[in-house]
Amino acid sequence: LLISDSAPSGEPLEPYKFMVHTPRSKSGIVWRNGLARLVAVMYMLKSFTVRDWWAFAEVFGIPVRVGKYGPNASTEDISTLVNAIGR
Repeated sequence: LLISDSAPSGEPLEPYKFMVHTPRSKSGIVWRNGLARLVAVMYMLKSFTVRDWWAFAEVFGIPVRVGKYGPNASTEDISTLVNAIGR
């Protein structure tokens, strides 16, 4: 309806004079939308405490140490390597 001073409750639009745009809204799973994902990450950051982050960093932040010995290595060389790795 077109509202004007002469028709405050509105009058029908004249045919073929106006164009109506209906946007395609993204439907589907809410978590795939950008705002929902951002809110989920912010909630996670706010709800986890510093202690939780330190526990996570201790487990997953430690670099992996790899030690290799050749086929000619003696038992003493192997034990030295195991002690150096900190088994």
